[in-house]
Amino acid sequence: MSEKEMSFSADVQSIKKHLAEPFVELGVSGEMITLICKKEAIIVNEVNIQNVLFMSTELNDNMLEDYKNNLADDEQLELTIPVDTLNVDLQNLSGKAKFVLDSRKQKLNISSGMYKYGIGLKARTGDLTKFPDLKFENTINFIGEDFFNVLDKSSKLNNLIDMQIKRELLDKNNFLLNISVSDDEVNNNLSVEIEKWDMSKNNIKDECSVKFDVVETDFLSVAKVTIKNSKDIVVCLKDEYPMLIEYNIAENKGKTKIILAPRVDA
Repeated sequence: MSEKEMSFSADVQSIKKHLAEPFVELGVSGEMITLICKKEAIIVNEVNIQNVLFMSTELNDNMLEDYKNNLADDEQLELTIPVDTLNVDLQNLSGKAKFVLDSRKQKLNISSGMYKYGIGLKARTGDLTKFPDLKFENTINFIGEDFFNVLDKSSKLNNLIDMQIKRELLDKNNFLLNISVSDDEVNNNLSVEIEKWDMSKNNIKDECSVKFDVVETDFLSVAKVTIKNSKDIVVCLKDEYPMLIEYNIAENKGKTKIILAPRVDA
């Protein structure tokens, strides 16, 4: 195939909310993201500069209206663009915009009303990020805002947060999720026990304990524009293992996955 083609229309605010802003907050290397355009979807897989926070967002044709390309089923088109430029350009647009690849000039053109922005494509440095394929023993459903608020309030005491899934003492079929933080310098601590889960009705296999840094890894900054705005999220935990959070974008427009590596004390 000689010249690649790709175009779609989308609501400007939706692209800002689910694509541009989250990856700006992620803090990617060189401020670049790569749009992996496949036959039926566009995927972005990136990791932050510290290599501890991974995010993957897939947008389908419910968001990408009139999505057209000349890709074969097993082909993909990779477009690397500066995410800050994308975010700023979208801030100056409203309503619905048209996104069109200009292969000849190596630009991604974005037009809405009388405005037309051209974002120059860049050469990616390094390989594409491979999103980790992890297997988990425990998955718990939350309202996104509730989960974010607990972590946000806890982080005011310490950026290091302990998460424990524990069996209830009087009923071994029930589990508690305990989120705790402490400030040893002033001898303060906070502990939050969140509900009970019947292991027969939830995918909870065993107890686990893991510690995360939610501030210095930029996790809370990313969560504020992603998890906090999602009605239903799934949190996956395992003993001394990364945390995976995943959710569907409203109205089945796509899905997002976020992985945070655990804090390992030297």
